[in-house]
Amino acid sequence: MIHKEIACVSPKLFNDPLDSYYLMDDTLLDRFSNIYPKEVRVACLNLSEKTDDSLSKSEMLMWAHYADAHKGISIEYEILGKEFKNSPDTVSDIRESCFLNKIHYMPKFLNKLKNLDLSMGDNEQNLHTLFLTKDEAFSYEKEYRILKYSISEKDIDFISAPRVSKIIFGLRCSNELEKVISKINEKVYSNKIELYKIDKDFKEVLL
Repeated sequence: MIHKEIACVSPKLFNDPLDSYYLMDDTLLDRFSNIYPKEVRVACLNLSEKTDDSLSKSEMLMWAHYADAHKGISIEYEILGKEFKNSPDTVSDIRESCFLNKIHYMPKFLNKLKNLDLSMGDNEQNLHTLFLTKDEAFSYEKEYRILKYSISEKDIDFISAPRVSKIIFGLRCSNELEKVISKINEKVYSNKIELYKIDKDFKEVLL
């Protein structure tokens, strides 16, 4: 937050082994070699579709699974779309652009991935297959992903973040973390970020 950046990480750091399955399978790596899969770093987001201040069923799961059981925070970005591409225009575009796409959820994804015929696959199709497709068990996440190519061998790379519009503190978030984020909001963002807290009724309350 201080540097106004988003971390993009190697899929091997994700909690779902299917996200990095190709890294364990040399045959798959060879079949997808035209998109340099070892170089891709990923940032995961989910679409905000709130109509009121109450948490939906999917949001309840997201807070439990991805915010350290409500001890963490949720950061809301305002993404207009022009900051990212949806697909590569040229071969060189693969390594020079950042891409933003919605995740496609597929039943029995692993079986289909292992038996996929890539003889007619192009760069865009292969990017979607490896990095923008997940098993349907995760459909509640309504996930979007930012893809970035990295020339570094490090598992983490960074991109400039879109505008931060809102930060939500989890129900169990510590007072210390709330104070740190509030101070960053004041010093770095001139208090332009709206700060909310999840209350005991699992609603978002403006601080």
